[in-house]
Amino acid sequence: MRDFSDQALVLLVNAITADDIPGFPANPSALNHASAATINHLFEALGLRGVGTLVENRRRTAAATGLND
Repeated sequence: MRDFSDQALVLLVNAITADDIPGFPANPSALNHASAATINHLFEALGLRGVGTLVENRRRTAAATGLND
């Protein structure tokens, strides 16, 4: 099985301004280890609401970037 954890993610942009999102995780591994503050920042920039646990919100963020479990 191939490991994609260090493969670069495509940078998403702010849902309102279309600007790059500062601090966007560089790869899936960084996303999987992102802090609650980082995830909340990403949700805000993507126009999403953070509800649930940190792990659930990391999964939702991964889904928003097109990553699957």
